[in-house]
Amino acid sequence: MRALKISLLILIPLLLMAYGGWRAMGMLKKPPPPVRNLTVSRGDVSVKVVESGIVQPLKKVEVKSKVGGRILNLAVDEGQSVRTGQLIAYIDKKEIASQVEQIRAQLDAAYARLEQARTGAGYQSSQTQAQIEQAREALSTAEARLAQAREQARVQPSLTRASIAQAQANVASAQDNVRLLEESTHPQAVSQTEANVQENEATLENYARNLERQKQLQAKGFVSQRDVDSAQTQSDVARVRLEESRKRADILKKQIEVELRNARTRLSEAQAALDAARANAVQDGVRRKEYEAARAAVAQARSGLRAAQAGEAQNRMRLQDVQQAQASVAQLKNSLEEAETRLNDTTILAPMNGLVTKKYIEPGELITSGVATFSSGMPIVQVSDLSKMLVKININEVDIARVKVNERVDIKVDAYKGVVFRGRVSKVGSAALGGEAGQPQPSGVIKFPVEIEIAHPDPRLRPGMSAKNEIIVEERKNVVRVPIEGVSFEGKKAFVELVQSAAPGAKPEAKGVKPAETTQRRAVKVGLKSDIHAEILSGLKAGDKVRPAKFKGPARKGADLRMGPPPEEE
Repeated sequence: MRALKISLLILIPLLLMAYGGWRAMGMLKKPPPPVRNLTVSRGDVSVKVVESGIVQPLKKVEVKSKVGGRILNLAVDEGQSVRTGQLIAYIDKKEIASQVEQIRAQLDAAYARLEQARTGAGYQSSQTQAQIEQAREALSTAEARLAQAREQARVQPSLTRASIAQAQANVASAQDNVRLLEESTHPQAVSQTEANVQENEATLENYARNLERQKQLQAKGFVSQRDVDSAQTQSDVARVRLEESRKRADILKKQIEVELRNARTRLSEAQAALDAARANAVQDGVRRKEYEAARAAVAQARSGLRAAQAGEAQNRMRLQDVQQAQASVAQLKNSLEEAETRLNDTTILAPMNGLVTKKYIEPGELITSGVATFSSGMPIVQVSDLSKMLVKININEVDIARVKVNERVDIKVDAYKGVVFRGRVSKVGSAALGGEAGQPQPSGVIKFPVEIEIAHPDPRLRPGMSAKNEIIVEERKNVVRVPIEGVSFEGKKAFVELVQSAAPGAKPEAKGVKPAETTQRRAVKVGLKSDIHAEILSGLKAGDKVRPAKFKGPARKGADLRMGPPPEEE
């Protein structure tokens, strides 16, 4: 039993070795593959540049907010179609709305301060002018009194009676002046001013009626808005003129009151001077004192005039107050416009028609402004216009010279086998990718960017799909062609092994070859060449058979080195 086991242990390995040797000898004696015939046919010959890329929309926008805040409502979802102006999201606007109300209140207060400043400036100007006129009159009177007192003091002993007479004349003159002002000069000026006011009132009333008539005619379609605006302008101008005439009338009345008061004052002074002259005719010392008093009165009148003229500085200060109030109003108006704009920006709308391809945030999240921060802001969604799609690819520098704008492109995607989408080259990069021009990319190959626009975007195409792109750089339609492996090239000449029929009864050349087939070496003229076919300009016709060209490279070692897809065989 033990000897049997030992024999089996020795016999089994020997049998396995013998079987392996037999299998190896059988493989070495395997007959060569049968010789194939290639068929010359009519068809298209195309030279293509093939490269893969990613399908993406021609235009896509990341929708961001101009203001920061919390998202209260997100009205769209990923994959949803949107149109221009459609609601995307709402941002909490409580804080901005509060700012708007606060600025509006400040603006109302600024308008009130501006009106107050304008009123004060107008009042100050009128008051200052009246004070200056009054001071000038007082100075004139004081200077006259001074001259009179000086003369009286100089000639007092010999001109007492003349002084009395002069005083009497002064009284009469002052009386005449008061009477003239009361009965002639002032009534005439007042009458003219009132007539001017009445005339302006009548003009305003006339323009107001014309404005109302123009509005009625416009309502009926008889006149244009321009006519109404012109009538409105005339009415506004007439109202301004009426206000000015009324102000002039008020000023005139005040001036008249001042003049009349001064005239009466002069009359009183003249009467007092007459009484003084009569009572103190022999008092030279009193005259001297009167002279000194007149000098003091002149000095005081001059001081009063300077004080009144100093009021013009108050006028300028009042005008500066008006300018400051106007600047405050303008600044607050700008702030209000900015705040209202930010309030409107809390409603985010779609900037274009398209499809929501990405959603970056959820309701309740905080976002930053896209314009008020150092960063670019946080996007809310991405909207892509799928009506125009493209594929971006990178072409090797060896092939870039053959790629031109508007060349036709066949586009295939893995998701739809056998479906070909049409496109065209829309852009060819003028500089290589990567660093400086001419420097290779990390892969060691210099490539140029190329964009391919899809001619008729299909709903089946989605952003991010990988696409194989065949750029047709040259093409011949319906030409005589032969599989490229059937042509051998010797320099600039091309040859084929044309299959011909031999005499009946010929013996087979080898296993797998029909007995009637022979070959003839024939020169052909080749046109366009692709990786699969060669265009035959002369030397062959459709239906001819040729043999694959003999391989002139390294030993094949039993491998089948056919190029491209299976050729057209007999």
